[in-house]
Amino acid sequence: MPKVSGWYRATKLGEDCHSETHCKACKPNGDCDSCWTIDGRYMPEVNNYASTCDGPCMELTMHERMHMDPETQLGYCDECFENKLPSEVKARIIAYEESEESFE
Repeated sequence: MPKVSGWYRATKLGEDCHSETHCKACKPNGDCDSCWTIDGRYMPEVNNYASTCDGPCMELTMHERMHMDPETQLGYCDECFENKLPSEVKARIIAYEESEESFE
């Protein structure tokens, strides 16, 4: 995560962390353990549709955009999949994705 998030810079101090405010317990990187939010997003709800990339970027990525390794069950964003995975892992994911497409 960045040292100071764009969301944190753009919001003003408020009672809770939401789209327009951050609370006094919120860290400048956007992480708030008091409100259970990251950049004003309520994490238990976000977990229903996004996960952290298991690649080096560790960015929040929508589930449907992740490339899943069937062997390890780790998921990767497009950037890590394209540029940062070992060739054998990438080949395994490509084979899995192609087999999934044949069922559609």
